[in-house]
Amino acid sequence: GIENTIIKEQHVRILITLVVGLLASGCVESPTGRNQLILMSGSQMDQMGITAYEQMKQQQPVSGDARTVAYVRCVADQITATLAVQQDWEVNVFNDPAANAFALPGGKIGVNSGLLEVAQTADQLATALSGEPSEEKAMLFGLLGVGTQFGVTLPFSRKHETEADVLGLELMAKAGFDPRASVALWENMAKASNG
Repeated sequence: GIENTIIKEQHVRILITLVVGLLASGCVESPTGRNQLILMSGSQMDQMGITAYEQMKQQQPVSGDARTVAYVRCVADQITATLAVQQDWEVNVFNDPAANAFALPGGKIGVNSGLLEVAQTADQLATALSGEPSEEKAMLFGLLGVGTQFGVTLPFSRKHETEADVLGLELMAKAGFDPRASVALWENMAKASNG
């Protein structure tokens, strides 16, 4: 009766307190000024990204073409050198025909060999890579896009993607690449997807 009701009310109060505490501690501002809620610490995100990347390397063949890998790493290094927070980035080319690239927390970047079929210049490759290591995309989009294969899901919206794209264009220009190459890359992607 009454004791159960009091206990339930206490549990509800504790739960509300915990939720409010989490919400208050996890509110941060994105690089574009939008408020966002982050419920995991950076180290937790890094560990999830590292785990997902290691699993992917075990399941997906990594390219042994030294010239291609050096080219991709050169472009990725130029982009990551402009990031506000410096860290070591592991960059690999995966033997996968899908035209895709991704970044994960913990300093992990993957480029599918299929992307190199449509990204015909270093500027076009930079277009594909420049949105990937942005903090927002690495934390939210990277884990959603690749992490779902390994049971990891996080919130994501078109707004996150648009912000990451804008930041990516700024990042590639800062790294010395031509953002106008993004138009040619997306035209190449459209041609490739239409067969």
